Amino acid sequence: NPMQAALFYHPEGFDTSAPRLMGRHAAGEGFLKAYALAARCQEIHCVAATLPHYQDFTTRIARWGSTKSTRWTPLTRLDALRTAGAIHYPGPGLGTAAWSRRSLDPRGYSITGVTHTTASMTAMDSIGDLLIAPVESWDALICTSAAVRSSVQRLLGDWSEYLAARNGGTATCRAQLPVIPLGVDCDHYDAADTTGERRNRVRHAMGIAADETVFLFFGRLSFHAKANPLPMYMALERAHLATGAKVTLILAGWYANDAIQQAFLDGARRLCPAVRVIEVDGRTPEARESIWAAADVFTSLVDNIQETFGLTPLEAMAAGLPAVVTDWDGYRDTVQHGVTGFLVPTLMAPPGTGPHLGLRHELGVDNYDQYIARSTMSVAVDIEAATQCYIDLIRNPALRAAMGSAGRRAARDTFDWKVVVRQYEDLWTELAQRRAHESEVAARTTGAPAMPLRGDPFRLFESYPSAIAHPSMRVTAVKGMDAASLRQLMQLKIVALVPEECLPLEKCEEILAVVERSDAPLLGDIIRQLALPHAIAVRTLVWLTKTGFLRIQA
Repeated sequence: NPMQAALFYHPEGFDTSAPRLMGRHAAGEGFLKAYALAARCQEIHCVAATLPHYQDFTTRIARWGSTKSTRWTPLTRLDALRTAGAIHYPGPGLGTAAWSRRSLDPRGYSITGVTHTTASMTAMDSIGDLLIAPVESWDALICTSAAVRSSVQRLLGDWSEYLAARNGGTATCRAQLPVIPLGVDCDHYDAADTTGERRNRVRHAMGIAADETVFLFFGRLSFHAKANPLPMYMALERAHLATGAKVTLILAGWYANDAIQQAFLDGARRLCPAVRVIEVDGRTPEARESIWAAADVFTSLVDNIQETFGLTPLEAMAAGLPAVVTDWDGYRDTVQHGVTGFLVPTLMAPPGTGPHLGLRHELGVDNYDQYIARSTMSVAVDIEAATQCYIDLIRNPALRAAMGSAGRRAARDTFDWKVVVRQYEDLWTELAQRRAHESEVAARTTGAPAMPLRGDPFRLFESYPSAIAHPSMRVTAVKGMDAASLRQLMQLKIVALVPEECLPLEKCEEILAVVERSDAPLLGDIIRQLALPHAIAVRTLVWLTKTGFLRIQA
């Protein structure tokens, strides 16, 4: 049987109805839906911080038609993951999860995560944690494209060199770095109907005539953080002039603000005045369902380092549209040049010409948007090549149809979510085998904190108090402070018991009774007599001393 994993769930990571729709939201929703419907398990294990989050999880997958049962593990009870075998996070942050696991059992389960953007400092720090957190060989950071894995390896290599130079020895990444793509629900896009009745209906509703060749850009409309439209605009205008065809561009997506929208429209008026431009809010369910049927060609000339994979070319292929995209990161893993579409060459400034960009970002001189905006200024798209691709597809409807059909086949054979989910299951099975046979690195010694920088505060700050509570200390009752007084005192917020830090009120009363019956018993004897868990019992005895009911002395 293939291994499964408990899925970490927070509603924000899977909600595609939010105003700021990002690729990670669409990817998260797509994966979760596919897993809920296609995973070879009867029960889905959900890890969530709160009960409402778990309830949102069950509601969401039920709405998609999943009939699998579910189980909830609170985030504070990760010891339960021993039965799951693995936990999967919808991001690259394996480090924190690995420290949590080390406090329980490093071999208890595997940890997997997935890359989205790797350009932010948060993402880079998460990747860097792979070298210093207790991440093991039975864990994995899933890279969505070969290009992303190369950039992750470069980042880890630079960080490893620094750590080795500073501390001596070597620093290596133990985690696996498999390449598993994101996916697409091909059954859903089979209904796109880019050639028949639905196409005619959608185009008619948008006022598109039969003799117009329609190019579709679908995605976030941001010239500084996604794709600068300049090469697309210029290539479309040149293709129109070369062919004399009526060319229409649909910009389907969303703008972060009015200024960005105005920049897009001003650019279109200046650079492609003969091209008809139609704007569509790509966040609406209606647009996301129907917009594919209106188009003849999908195009996305991405030039930004924040991109890592790109879902929309997959969606275009599944919908039967040829794709003209840049030869850039994950796009080259999905679009086959000359078969399912065209890859347009890109050019970037060489290594060594941009250290100031990383420094400005690190110092806070540039925020993330400014960092990627400055970087993309030195990335060029081959406008002449894009123009020729557009011309070929405008002039040759048969080529468009052939590429669209090839795209459908490639999407179903390689990128359908059902196929991708199987790769996840195979990975979790492999990691379980590694967990059973491979050795742990930097095993925790007895008494050492699981996470050295987040250790036991009573150990870290033991130099602060006059004395440390010890089993050999004597405990005496304070006259007049009985169980009734304790119940009255408990009504004050300043002394209320913190759940999980002290024993419940009834146990406190039992402790008071034992001390009152005895002649200054030893602290350790009280714990043994009542058969109390040691750590929480000691904390409770100190709390009873804090509130004036007991005295603990050497």
